[in-house]
Amino acid sequence: GSPATLNVAAFDSEPVLSTPRVVEQPKAGLMQHYVATGYPTACYGTKDAAALAILSKVLERRLYDIIREVSHDFTEGSYHNPTFFERSLAHGAVGAWFATASIDFARYGRDAIVAEFAKLKEEKIPSDMFETARDSLREKFLANFRDSPEGVVDLVVKAVSNGDESLKLLHGYPDRLNALTPTKVRGVANKYFNPNGFGSATGTPAERRGFAIK
Repeated sequence: GSPATLNVAAFDSEPVLSTPRVVEQPKAGLMQHYVATGYPTACYGTKDAAALAILSKVLERRLYDIIREVSHDFTEGSYHNPTFFERSLAHGAVGAWFATASIDFARYGRDAIVAEFAKLKEEKIPSDMFETARDSLREKFLANFRDSPEGVVDLVVKAVSNGDESLKLLHGYPDRLNALTPTKVRGVANKYFNPNGFGSATGTPAERRGFAIK
């Protein structure tokens, strides 16, 4: 049949939050507390994508020490600390999520993520960390064209589905990475990471059979 159409104008694709949006929601079946915290960004077509990808990569490295490695006690700390950088025609978001058995550590981790975003605004990324993040992202992108036809197909489908029919944005990604500097990346961080403009959602274990994880 006819392809589906999307009225992008109907979406607030780059919302500006003036106050934090924080929610903790009990959910049946969870055995740990799952926390996701992040900031809205521009949608797929933004030329800030390369800088945001570097910011996400640096955030992941820093959170490894702050969240994952802070404690090996089962009731504290977390066994993973992935970051996310998502874009589509109608939304964009960058942030991090983790899981922990402790509600106190869940709240600590949420605040730690926000603090690391603030640091990305205030301080330039050290040159060695910046170069490692940039080179890693460029190599991951180019490896698709050397080693993975399926990966190339996925990149093309995602690009075309999100408005890049000419693939100009897709093919220009390595050049945009190469053009970045720590100063430019900090400028992008200041553009998006309003101190009060984040959202955070925590899924907590619902009470079951008369008890709940505390």
